[in-house]
This record gives sequence, C-alpha cells and structure tokens, in this order.
Amino acid sequence: MESSITALAECNWKRVGGCELSQTLQTRATHEDIFIRPSLHEIIREENAVLLKKGESNDACELLVRLKRPFYKIDSLSLVCTTPKLELFLGPLKEYAETLYGEIADDEDDDDGGEVFSYRYDIEVQKSGITELLLKFLTPTDDICIFGILIQMAPNPNGITTGTEINMENVQKMLNTGQKISPNAEKCMLFMQTAKQMQGMGNVQSNSTILEHMKQALANRETPSSELEAALKTHIDNKFEQLERKITTHLNTVLSEQNEKLDKILQIMENGKLN
Repeated sequence: MESSITALAECNWKRVGGCELSQTLQTRATHEDIFIRPSLHEIIREENAVLLKKGESNDACELLVRLKRPFYKIDSLSLVCTTPKLELFLGPLKEYAETLYGEIADDEDDDDGGEVFSYRYDIEVQKSGITELLLKFLTPTDDICIFGILIQMAPNPNGITTGTEINMENVQKMLNTGQKISPNAEKCMLFMQTAKQMQGMGNVQSNSTILEHMKQALANRETPSSELEAALKTHIDNKFEQLERKITTHLNTVLSEQNEKLDKILQIMENGKLN
C-alpha cells in the first residue's frame, strides 16, 4: 500500500476536521485483469478520515482526484463516506459517466445504534487512460465525512501522452529573453512545434514524405516550414480525392441496386394487372 504521494485531491468544500485532504487517499498498483474488491479495513483507516463542510455557496460537494504520474491510470476507486448518492465524471473535461448509489458499509465492530450511516462505493473505471476523476456528492446535509479512499492503479497504455501539454508560447518567451538552451532541447522544441502543426491540420496519416520533411526540420532548423505545409496539403488533398472516389463508387452501387429493386417491383405490379 502506498501513501497519497502518488495522487492529489481537491475539494470545493472546506476541510474542518481530520487529516489533510490528499492524505485520505491510498493508492496501490495492480496488474490484475479483473477487479479485486478490497476489504473494508483496507479502505478505512482512522488517520485517513476527513470532515468537509459546506461554505457560503450552495454548490454540491465536488472532490477531484488526480494521479501525479501519467504512467499509471485509475483502474478502480473504493470509497466509504456518509453520502448515499454521487455522480462520477471522468478526465480533464469532466465527462459525465454515471450516477451511483452507495451500499451501506457493514462493520461488525460498529456499535453506534444506527444513528450514522456510512456508504461504500466500488467504482471500476472502464474507460482507458483515465488519470483523474471528479466525484460530486449528492446530499442534503451541510457536512460530509470521508472515512477513506483507495485507488487501484494500473499501467497506463496512453503513457506520457496523457500528461500536460507543453506551453510552447512560454518556451518561446524564455528564448526571446536571451536564455540559451542546449541543441537537444532546441531540437525537441522544434519537433513539438512540427507535431503541433500536423495535429492542427487534422487526422492525417504519416507517410514517407512527411517523415522526410520532419527529419530535415530536426537536422536543420533553417528548413522553411512552407515545405512541410505544402507536403501536408498535398497529402490531405490526395486523401480527400480517395474519399470522394470511395463515396461516389458507393453511391453508384446503391443507386444501381435501388434501380434493380424498382424494376422488379414494377414488373411484379404489371404481371399482377395482366392476371
């Protein structure tokens, strides 16, 4: 079991008791193909409980959980809290996934007379490459107690591409101030700029011409970007022409089949009149 050093937590409600918010998170790596439900004692720890309270705003309590390293993805999240219902949102765009209802957490050692209920959630993240998720707690109360959160991580197939995009404008500002960078760093920056240009042109498959221009750009910074743009334009035009030919062929086939069906229907109708 790892500490919260590999994950971060943020909340729009104020912490009024218990541990620091990120300390309520526990993480562990898993390589299993199926979800293994952790025991209640693996999730709940006395030192991991935190009490959250609503502020002046009437917004619902939202808890953002994010892994620090994009080399891992969130495979599952197990949670015990005092909220019977929550909504799950995935990724940096906060894409709605589902509404969940917790199951009452059974603890044989619990002897509080049934006055306080705790609810357990075991959330399996089906979407690949997710490194952050948002939990929106739906409760009429003004405070929420989280007894523990356990995140099971797995190797991320998307790897470092899930991480934060490099801000090329900030890099360029640093260069304009006269700060020198190494030749390798300069080539890396040029490669990122070239890749960004290709991404902006749309979903284009690489070919030998584009790769050759990228190699030239990396080998010689003086290579004009207009050559790369011209190669990309030619490649895209060829793709559109191929697509147009495929659509035309498909439409001609469909029209031909429809005409044959109409001819058969007319023939059947004429035969019926003759009889």
